[in-house]
Amino acid sequence: MNCADREKLGTLPMTFDGGRRYVFDLYPWPAHFTAIGAVFALTRVSRDSRKRPQHQVMYVKETDNLSCFPSDFACMLAGLVDCVGVIPVASGSVRHRVEAELRSRLDPPCNRCWPPAPGKSCLLEANAVPELPLFVMENGQVLVR
Repeated sequence: MNCADREKLGTLPMTFDGGRRYVFDLYPWPAHFTAIGAVFALTRVSRDSRKRPQHQVMYVKETDNLSCFPSDFACMLAGLVDCVGVIPVASGSVRHRVEAELRSRLDPPCNRCWPPAPGKSCLLEANAVPELPLFVMENGQVLVR
């Protein structure tokens, strides 16, 4: 299912302890999406020494309407987003559970400060991003570093 106005780049599967598996459809940022319920992940892409793309998950959120995708997240404004991963999920309770698990396991830096508390700012700079798990693509498989 292509839910964006841009061509899908591929998929980013993640498997966690206990065997729970999530597969994100990856799109280049920026993209405009159709009105579906989904869990989305904003990723930053770099290349490893073998030129394989590495995705760092910067932000995870669920929404009941992906077409109302905001563009003012701090990590977007700081230029830390290259891709958007999307898992279409119709059920609100399932979306909430998936978001909670991904946030707990990945601890994305932009989730730590967004939305900012009253009187606080949420500024991230590209060189101030903490070390995050890297998801490396090789031959259609993802290697977690």
